[in-house]
Amino acid sequence: SDDPALRAKAAQALSESATPAVVEKLRLLAKDPVYHVRAAVMEALGSSGSPLVLPLLVAGADDQNELVRSKAVAALGSLGQPGAAQYLDEARKRAPNVYMELLAVAGLARLGEPIDNSAARRALYQPDADTKLLAVEVLEAAAARARAKGSEIEEKAALEDLENALDDAEMKVRVRAAAGLVRRLQRAAATAPKGRK
Repeated sequence: SDDPALRAKAAQALSESATPAVVEKLRLLAKDPVYHVRAAVMEALGSSGSPLVLPLLVAGADDQNELVRSKAVAALGSLGQPGAAQYLDEARKRAPNVYMELLAVAGLARLGEPIDNSAARRALYQPDADTKLLAVEVLEAAAARARAKGSEIEEKAALEDLENALDDAEMKVRVRAAAGLVRRLQRAAATAPKGRK
C-alpha cells in the first residue's frame, strides 16, 4: 500500500501470528522508507513473543532513526527471549543518551539479568518525565532483584533512589515511585517469616 499508516497497522496485525511466512513479510516492512512504519514494526515485533523476530529487532536497533532504534531496544526487552540479553547489553553500552541506556537496562531487568542502577540514578535528574518514569521502573526491578539474591545493601540503595523520586516535580513520577515502593513493601511483607511482619 502507498499509505504508511496502513502499512504500520498491517505490521501490528501480522505480528500476532509470527510464523516464518509472516516474519518474512515483517522483514520487508522493517525496511520501509518511512521511519514511522519501521518504528511500528519494531513495536509489533516486541509483542509477538517469537524468537523468530530477534534478528529483525537486532537490525532495528541499528536503524538510522532514533525512534526506530528506541522501539527496537524496547521490543528486545519485552520479547521475553533470553537470547536478547546480549543485544540489550550491546545497546546499553553504545546508547547515545540516558533514555536509550535505560530502555536497554529495563529490558535486561525484565529478562532477569544483572543490572546497573547508575543510569537510573542519573535519569532521575533528567528534565524528561518519560525518562524518569523508566528510571523508576528500573530501580523497582533492581530492588526486587537485590531482595531475591539477599543483598540488603543493594536493595536499600535502590529503595533510597525510589524514595528520592518521591520529591520529583512531576506528579506522575512521584505516583509511580510511590506505587513501586508500596509494591516492594507488600512483597516484603508477604515473604517475611511469620511473626516478623
